[in-house]
Amino acid sequence: MPAVADGLLNFGSTLRTAKELIRPFYLKWLFFRLSSANCPQAFRAWRAYTSFQLRRATARHFAPPTQNPDFVFLPMTDWHALTQRSRQLALGLSLLGHRCVYVNPHLGRERTQPYPISRGSVITQLSERVYELHVHVPLEPVFHHRRLRRAEADLIAREVLTTLQTMGSVRQALVVSFPVWNTVAAQVAGKTSSLVVYDSHDLLEGLEKISSDLLLDERAAMDKADAVMFSSTWLMTEHLRRNPELVHKSRVVRNAVGLSNFPIELSRPSGENPTIGYIGYLGPWFDVDSVRAAASARPNWRFVLVGPVSPGFRRDVLLQLKNVTFVGEVPYTSLPDYLRTFDVGLIPFRVEPLTLASNPIKLYEYFAHGIPVVSSPLPEVQMYGDLVYVAHSQEGFLERIDEALSESGEALRARRLQVAKMQTWDERCQALTALIAACKKDS
Repeated sequence: MPAVADGLLNFGSTLRTAKELIRPFYLKWLFFRLSSANCPQAFRAWRAYTSFQLRRATARHFAPPTQNPDFVFLPMTDWHALTQRSRQLALGLSLLGHRCVYVNPHLGRERTQPYPISRGSVITQLSERVYELHVHVPLEPVFHHRRLRRAEADLIAREVLTTLQTMGSVRQALVVSFPVWNTVAAQVAGKTSSLVVYDSHDLLEGLEKISSDLLLDERAAMDKADAVMFSSTWLMTEHLRRNPELVHKSRVVRNAVGLSNFPIELSRPSGENPTIGYIGYLGPWFDVDSVRAAASARPNWRFVLVGPVSPGFRRDVLLQLKNVTFVGEVPYTSLPDYLRTFDVGLIPFRVEPLTLASNPIKLYEYFAHGIPVVSSPLPEVQMYGDLVYVAHSQEGFLERIDEALSESGEALRARRLQVAKMQTWDERCQALTALIAACKKDS
C-alpha cells in the first residue's frame, strides 16, 4: 500500500507540473487575448507601469541610500490587486525615508509573454523609494498552491540579492507575509544579515485554496523570524496558544487608515433615503443573509457594495433586490467618493475563526468619515465600544442599522474622527521600525 500511495503522489506531482507548463501559454496566448475582461485587473495594472531589466539596472535607477534600513517585502498579496496591509506599510515606510522592494508574488504570470520568450527579472518603480521586483520563474506557479521548488527559491533569492547590491543597500529588514517565501527569506537573510519579521495578518487556514504544505510551513516561518507581528490580539493569542515559545518576540501591530487617501472629514447623513454601504472584498465570509434581510425589510434604503466579488459569493441572492447595488472594484483613491455618500458603514461578517482573527481596515476608513458602523461581533471592532453598533443576529442587523441612522448630535462622529487620526499607517510604520530597532538591540 505505501508503494501505491507514493505512486499516486508522484502521479499527482507530475500532472501538476504538466499543467503548470501549459498554463502560461494558454493564459497569455489564448484566454487573456480573447477578451481583455479575462485578464485580471491586477495584471493589466502592472503593465501600465514602466519597467526596466534588473540586469541593466544601475544605482541611478534607485533613490540614494540613507542611514535608514531598506525593507524587502515578501507579500501575500499583489501590489496591483486590492490595496492591502503590505502595500500600505511599504508606502508608509517610504514616506519615513526607507527604500522598499516589493516582490511580485505572481512570479511571471503578469508578464505578457511566457517563459522563456520573456525571461529575466524586471524592476518597476511604484512610488518614490518603492520598487517592485518581478522575477519570472519557468513554471509561473500559483503562489498559494504549493511550496516553491528549490531552483525557484534560489532564483528569487539571487534576484533579491542582486537588487539590493545594485541599490547599494547596507542594512535591510525582510517583511515576510506568507510562508511560501521561507526558503527565499532564509537565503537572503543568511547572506545579508537582514532581520526577518513575519507579518501574520490573516488566519491562513480560514482562507480558500491555500495548500496544506504552506499551512504547515507558517509555524516554521514564525519560529525562524526575529520578530512576529500580528494584526489582531485574537490572532496573536491563537498562535501563542499553539506555539507559546513565540511570546518573547510577538507584537500586535494593527491595521490602520492612510490619511493621504482618506482625509479626515465628517460625512453628513442624507436623511429620507439613507445609503447603507460596504467597501472591501466580497468573499465567502460576508453575511449575505443578514444584508438580504435588512434590504428586504427596508426597500427605501440603498445598499451599496463596493469591491471585487469572489467566484463563490452568493451574488444572485442580493441581485434580486432592486435597492442593492454592486459597484465592483474601484481605484483605491476613489473610495472616499463613495464613503462620503454613506450614512452607515457595514462590516457584515459571518462569525468564524477567520473573521474573529481579523482587524478590518474598513473600520478605520469608515471612522475617517465619522460614519456609524454596524458590525458583526468581532473582537477588534467591539473594542471601540459605543462608536460601533454590534449585531448578534439577522434581526439585530436591521435593529442596529435603525439605531445608527437615528444617532443624534456630532459627539460620536467627532470621536470616530479622533480615533482615525491616531490609527494611521504612519503610526504603524513607526511601530514596525521600533520593532526592528529592538531586534537589533537584542541580537
